[in-house]
Amino acid sequence: MMGAESFLELCKRQYGQSHLPIFESALAFSKNYLSSIKRLTGDSFFDHNVRVAEILAESKVSPEVVLAGILHGILKYCPEKEIEDSFGKEIVLLVKGVEDIKLVKSKNPLLEAEALRRILLTTFRDVRVIFVKLAAKLDNLRTINVLPAEDQQRISEEVLEVYAPLANRLGLEKIRVPLEDLALQILNPQIYRQIIQFLEESREQREALIAEFIRLVKEYAADKIDIIKIKGRSKSIYSIYKKMIQRNVPLTEQYDLSGVRVLVPEIKDC
Repeated sequence: MMGAESFLELCKRQYGQSHLPIFESALAFSKNYLSSIKRLTGDSFFDHNVRVAEILAESKVSPEVVLAGILHGILKYCPEKEIEDSFGKEIVLLVKGVEDIKLVKSKNPLLEAEALRRILLTTFRDVRVIFVKLAAKLDNLRTINVLPAEDQQRISEEVLEVYAPLANRLGLEKIRVPLEDLALQILNPQIYRQIIQFLEESREQREALIAEFIRLVKEYAADKIDIIKIKGRSKSIYSIYKKMIQRNVPLTEQYDLSGVRVLVPEIKDC
């Protein structure tokens, strides 16, 4: 979690110095209207928006989407024209689009998850509004402990059925993975802790295996294929949980708990 200053440092790294003035302007604008409006968690909607914008910036979406993250939810308290005069029509449309998602959901409360995902993807011409909604959902999930247990369960189920698949469809892995892991932690805390403990106990062995695999790939590709990037990582907690359920295989007998991604210039190099 970071404050406005740390967020601006992140933006400087992700988007360069030239974009900082517009981000600073949006922060000041949002703070003016939202810093006194409190959430159930006790912090302000401005604090929430800074965190949402941070999530978006970490995924390196376009600067316009980050601006919409800083300003979303502000239309209840601020004239639309004032936003347009300060940030342009495009930002207004993005901010309005985030609000419209709530209307779509309220009008279709009984829809199956797949149908709702389809409606969200087809209703909005600009899918960037869904980026903001996903980032907001992630921040809300991180502070969900203020809600009653049954609400936490309901929201977490919705995350796994609707929002995490949307993040996957839109290529937002840095949002999808924590959405899934946090939802699992709420819905099945015992298995979540079991996987966490197992991963920690086997971390050194898995890291050594990844390092050896990367060495072998580089050795094999030498003078044959130009490897742009190669990176290893552990599978996410939720993806491991899904393998356990789908294969009906206990955690201690799961062998593909790590992955290596290799980026090469052309398809034929794969």
